[in-house]
Amino acid sequence: MTLEFRTSILRVRITKSRIAVALYDCVHLYAFSVPPKKIAVYETGENPHGLVCLGETHIAVPGRSAGQVQLIKLDTGNVSILPAHTSPLSAMTFSGDGAVLATASQTVFKPYPSPKIISANPAYRGQL
Repeated sequence: MTLEFRTSILRVRITKSRIAVALYDCVHLYAFSVPPKKIAVYETGENPHGLVCLGETHIAVPGRSAGQVQLIKLDTGNVSILPAHTSPLSAMTFSGDGAVLATASQTVFKPYPSPKIISANPAYRGQL
């Protein structure tokens, strides 16, 4: 199994059933099969860190505007736009059980319960 792209691959995430490949301005999602079957391509803004989070029920990718997150439900394709930060994202991850999406931008860290996004008070560096 081989996947090839015209631009540099910045990050790869794999679950039992899916493969996510982050490029500078998009994330490709494939079914984990032989050969891999393309499911979707999610356009992002500039994503120099290759941010992508792949869980069993959701994928999170940077939005098209700085600081935004696109949270996509994998079984329906429904997209929620989360205005997480006012500056570009520097980190993003799901908790081990997929119940929380955590985002960071410069000195601000924000946890969001998922799949239902609820506004949370940000935790600033030095307050934890």
